[in-house]
Amino acid sequence: MEESVTDQAIIGKGVEKGRREEARRNILLLGESHFGSAGADVRAAIEAVSDLDRLEQLLLRVQKASNWQELLQLPSS
Repeated sequence: MEESVTDQAIIGKGVEKGRREEARRNILLLGESHFGSAGADVRAAIEAVSDLDRLEQLLLRVQKASNWQELLQLPSS
């Protein structure tokens, strides 16, 4: 059975959503190993990022940043 264009679009959106969730989880895992526990503000900032390219950029920057605020460009508390 072939998938319709609509089915393919739905599957594509699901795959994209899964990739975003995986990127967010990886940012948190790596970030917590480098910076310590992520507070609610950090988690909210990461969840607010919907662009996969931006999430991947954050993931690559985890090792270069010195804290969550620098990584996410949040104001210091």
